[in-house]
Amino acid sequence: MLYAVAEFCGNVELSRLTEQVVFSDPYKISQYNRWTSPHLDRDAEAVREDNILKLEVAELKSMYCFIFVAHSFHKM
Repeated sequence: MLYAVAEFCGNVELSRLTEQVVFSDPYKISQYNRWTSPHLDRDAEAVREDNILKLEVAELKSMYCFIFVAHSFHKM
């Protein structure tokens, strides 16, 4: 898994977009978020208000960013 992420990290723009789409936007109000409203409104709100989930995602984001930076320095 980590090797796959490291290979992917060579594309800076794609890595930035992945960080936004996977680790940032789903947990806040964002112009890019879409869901079936009103059916999933409560579910979307629950995700945005779940601080434990956001802490866990922040840890994953930190690992993702660390791998990206480490791989970028390794290529130098």
